[in-house]
This record gives sequence, C-alpha cells and structure tokens, in this order.
Amino acid sequence: WNKDEHASGLKVLNETGITAPDGSLCRPDRMILKENGNGTVEATVIDYKFGKAGNSIFKYRRQVKGYMELLEQMGCTAVKGYIWYVGCEVEEVR
Repeated sequence: WNKDEHASGLKVLNETGITAPDGSLCRPDRMILKENGNGTVEATVIDYKFGKAGNSIFKYRRQVKGYMELLEQMGCTAVKGYIWYVGCEVEEVR
C-alpha cells in the first residue's frame, strides 16, 4: 500500500493470482479492493479484452463470474465484475 491507497482504503492489484479451492491459479487483469473500516472489503474485478466480444462473450462472462465467486468465497462483500473491451465498451457482469 502506498500512502494514498491507504488513506482512501483502496488497493489496486494487477494480475495478482488467486488460488481456487481446487488448487488452480486464477489471475484477473485487475482487482480493486476497498476496505470499509468495519471489517468488510468491497471488490471490483476488471478483465481486459481487445476487440469486440463476438462469439466468446459467454466465455468471458463466465471467466469474470468465476473471479467474482472466488472473491466472495474469500469474504469480500459487494463484489462487482466488468469486462473492458479496450477501445470499444465496458460491460458489467452480473
């Protein structure tokens, strides 16, 4: 944490591994964690894709949803997920 991240309660993690219960390693492009001061942590997952979604859209959504579920299992609250199609659009995953 640097001083600014600590003051805001935000921690930005780029390509940081998360170990799944089956032992596999997941590596979201970006996670933003916010400590709320009451012991809870909000999480946002962003996965970057280049070009348009095309036929892979369901695969991308499933991937981000998996990251979100892992963070919930780790105790994060209010987990949000986004697919950012660089140069095109941002899609929220629910």
